[in-house]
Amino acid sequence: MRRTGPTARGLGASLALAWVQVAGLGCMPQPRPALPRVEHARIGTRLVLALAQREAVHPSYVLAGFALDTLELTWQLPRRFVEEPAAVDETNHVLWVVRELMLHQGGVRTPGFQLIGLGPERELPAPYEFGRELCPGRPRVVLDGRAVVALAPGGALRLFEPGTGRVLIGSAPALEAAQCGDLELVEHGSQLTLRPLRGATLLPTLHAVATVDLDQALRSGALELRGARPALHLEGPENALDILALSPDARWLASRITGTGLPHLVISDVATGRRAASHQLLPGAEVVFTDARTVLVATHGGVQVIELAHGESRVVPVGDDCCQRLIPVLGGQLWWARGATGGTVFDPRTGRSRALQGHTSPIEVAGALWALEGIPSCTPGTQLLHRISADLALDTAVVPGVVTRILGATADRLLLIAECQHTLELASYAPATSTWLHRPIPVGRLGMLATDD
Repeated sequence: MRRTGPTARGLGASLALAWVQVAGLGCMPQPRPALPRVEHARIGTRLVLALAQREAVHPSYVLAGFALDTLELTWQLPRRFVEEPAAVDETNHVLWVVRELMLHQGGVRTPGFQLIGLGPERELPAPYEFGRELCPGRPRVVLDGRAVVALAPGGALRLFEPGTGRVLIGSAPALEAAQCGDLELVEHGSQLTLRPLRGATLLPTLHAVATVDLDQALRSGALELRGARPALHLEGPENALDILALSPDARWLASRITGTGLPHLVISDVATGRRAASHQLLPGAEVVFTDARTVLVATHGGVQVIELAHGESRVVPVGDDCCQRLIPVLGGQLWWARGATGGTVFDPRTGRSRALQGHTSPIEVAGALWALEGIPSCTPGTQLLHRISADLALDTAVVPGVVTRILGATADRLLLIAECQHTLELASYAPATSTWLHRPIPVGRLGMLATDD
């Protein structure tokens, strides 16, 4: 409550108390403002980072390019407030942003999106708008920013070029009875699977799924969806069916059945409905096909390998932390089973595996995997850098200085970053010479913080 007419004694006491509080604050260490964080990285002729600062309602981004050999800042774009970076054109210094919106077409409001290019001249030519025959929801950037994919009714796909907004490839409806909201897109590497929304009971008229290899489609200029036959129709309580995965040749369908008792996994021949395998399924278990005849299923403490050709099943032990994701590496020769606090690289053919502690996934460089091991911390010497070959042989180096994650790699070096409370630093490692280079990111020069950089 505001007071009026204070006495001289009361005013003097208030001023004295305020002076003590201000003096005390001056002696106390003040918290330093949070440093920006890297939310998008692209490696081409240089390393390009989209650094985000989330102090406002909408995050602001600065796009910055760094030389690969020296890690020196070579160019930057002014600070911008955008929703989310989508792709980077590092040749022309452009940050492409995907933004959802409602478009008016013939007096009717329809969902769509914009591709907005942010460059040195504030904004490039008018944003590219897309709305006709597209489903609502944010389009996704695929293949490391080379394309943007959007879904249309009936399961049709549209691939857009981020730099121009041009439709690269379009497909006809793949699932004739499907409507917007019935389907979801699931990525595994360059393979995109179109399937009914997880958790939805399949309708009798809804076809099962379709798959496409996006990388191959861009190379050939044709988006060919491989569609399955109509989904299996099961009578009685077993009709609560979720599609989990489809084999690359669209022959085998892995489904979760939850009609009675414990959920279980059923793998069926799409053409005939014949069941090739049936196993108990843990809640939230991930199921993937490694090839046309082999299925991996996440279980407590291991990964179940099901061989459809022989009806065999075995479990590869990968620890008690399995598995948030099953990710193919080295062309599917090995797999990365990622858990909450670490993961395991394993070979489904031999059952051999190698566990790693840490929160970052391995990346592929020159026919081998590279991974950081250790709890991410900002204490020098606490991280190990591993090189894992296709036969699971291991070479290890202690990281000098501090790094917290791997950003990517070129043919001859790894690029890493240290994101600590008061440290934002780039690092590179050249395996041929075992040479490390560390360099702070000059956030002051980027206009993101008032620092002495």
